[in-house]
Amino acid sequence: MPPTATTYNAGEKLSMFVLAALVLVAAIGSAFAAGWVIGRMLL
Repeated sequence: MPPTATTYNAGEKLSMFVLAALVLVAAIGSAFAAGWVIGRMLL
């Protein structure tokens, strides 16, 4: 089954969604880690 333009576009959207989700998780994780480190230093 040869790849068509629709499947390519769907895969592109999926990879963009996965990339955005990874960036979001990384941002939340780094913010949580920074807050934890600051809390450890203050307490």
